[in-house]
Parts: sequence; structure tokens; C-alpha cells
Amino acid sequence: MNTEVFSPELQQWLAYGVMTGFSDEAMLEQSPDLPREPLLKLLAELRQSPLAAVGGQFARQVVNLQWLLNLQTQLEQTSPYRELVTLQSHQIEEIRRDYLFANRPVKIQGLLEDWPARQWTPGYLRGRWGSQPIQFTERGAGSQTQTRHGTLGEFLDCIQAPANHGQHYWTAYNQTDASGLLAQLSEGVREIPGLCRPLQEGKVYYWIGPGGTRSGLHFDPYNVLFAQLRGSKKFYLLPPSSMPRLYLYNDFFSPVDLEHRDSALYPLSEGLMPIETEVHEGEVLLLPVGWFHQVTSLSYSVSISLTNLDLPGGNHYKAPSAYRGVL
Repeated sequence: MNTEVFSPELQQWLAYGVMTGFSDEAMLEQSPDLPREPLLKLLAELRQSPLAAVGGQFARQVVNLQWLLNLQTQLEQTSPYRELVTLQSHQIEEIRRDYLFANRPVKIQGLLEDWPARQWTPGYLRGRWGSQPIQFTERGAGSQTQTRHGTLGEFLDCIQAPANHGQHYWTAYNQTDASGLLAQLSEGVREIPGLCRPLQEGKVYYWIGPGGTRSGLHFDPYNVLFAQLRGSKKFYLLPPSSMPRLYLYNDFFSPVDLEHRDSALYPLSEGLMPIETEVHEGEVLLLPVGWFHQVTSLSYSVSISLTNLDLPGGNHYKAPSAYRGVL
């Protein structure tokens, strides 16, 4: 049939209505100014399409999944047990049973006592590795970022400048070509029996920066032990069930800012209440796979992320690309 009387946007809207179970009459009521007979004919053709049948099955699965996640979110947001628990290093079995395998975050004290990386002040890093070449992130006006190249010493000069507040950050994304330095830094990391496999079985990520550095709201496709070696960071945490309300614009990152909420721009995020916690020097935060987190450094900070957790089948999960733009 001739569909030129219907715009591509209208045809997409009608196809969406067919796939999500709306009747012809319901869609006609929403389009009273359109010619009835051509519209009914187009709807009949859409319903006969095999793509509509497949899309309808997928849409029903997504609707059911969203219903379940919203139900979980309601339960989690009204729970009186929202304070993040802190356990001790001798409670490894409890951490594994009640947190790692239960997909719940927890803070742990006493795991980092023998880590040489606890010594990593700016002066120590400059004295040991100041001449090593690195690349690091510089944040400019309007939160735009660019990559700068220099030595580790030059980077430390930047973050210690009085005017610097969150403008320069050495992150995991800057470390793809720093293998020589990373091998030396790894000497400052120790294994955690009972929670981690040997270090070479997972990646180690380093985060160094001044107060004010931020990581936007996102989740990771693996469990993380986040070790805070120097300084403190503030975390905002949301469970995986929050995903349909966080406007993911790629596999992992949300544009929602939990510190400065814009409910007009992101209305679905209204009502979400993140768990807020500070992770201080010498503490470890277990970030379970799928948990959203937004992080701000409260001072000069050195953090290390471990992804070599001891789990059957490994710790890396397939990225959710197949669902991009759906949830």
C-alpha cells in the first residue's frame, strides 16, 4: 500500500504499538485526525509481518523484565537496612557467602595492612617513578576532557598545584600503553587469599588524583575489590535493578548525576535513593557486578581496583550490548 501519507515517525510509533500489544482501536483513538481506512490497512500489514511477531515476543520479555526490576527497586528503596556494613579481614567466609555471592556491597577493613602501596604519597611516587612517561586526563571547561602526555612527575606537579581541583586524573583508561610502569607499580599490591586468585589472573587498575576528581555513574561487567590506599572517596551506589531508570547511553554509563539530580531531564530517576558511603584510607569496598556507582575524591587519592576475584567460571561477564537502548 502507499504509506507516503504517514511519516516515518508515525509508522515507527504504530509498529511500536503493534509490538507492545495495543489494539487498533486504541491507536485510532490516539490518531483521530488520520484517515481511518489507510491507517487500519497499515496496521493489518504490520500485524502480518514476521518482524512484528518477533518484536512482540521481545517486547513482552522486556516489559516483564522491567516490571520485575521495578518491583525489586521498590523493595530496595523502602528497605530499612540500607546502611552499608563494614566487616573485618578475618571474616572472609562471611564476605564471600553473604556479600560476594549475594551480590551485595560491603566495606572491609584490615586487608591492606602489608601493602607497600600504602606509602604512595606524591613525594614517594615522584622519587621512585617521576621520570616514567604516562598519559593522563585533563578536564577543561564544560566537563570536556582531553588526554595529556608527560611524565608521572609532571602529572604530580599538576595535581599538587593550588588551583587544581579535580582537573587532572590518572585512571584505568590512561594505562593501556604504560606496561613498564604498571609492572613496577604491581610490586605494591598484595594478594588477598580467600577473595582473590593470583594477581596475574585478573587486571589491576590504578586511580591517582587530587580532591574533586569524579567518575560518572556507571557499572562494571565484573566484581571489583576497590582498595583505597591513600585519601578518601565518596560513593553513591545503586543496585542493578535501577537500570531501566538510568538512561544508559552506552553499555555501562548513565548521564544521571546523583549529586546534582536533573529530574526534568531524567524524570525516571526521580525517587531513586542511592546508598551514600565514604571509603577511607586502608579500607576496601566490594563493588558487586552490575551495581551502579558514582565516585568523587575527597582529597589526594590513590586507589586500586582488583578484578581477579575467586569465582567459579571466572569474574568477567559478557557486556550487555544486545540490550543497548532497550532498558
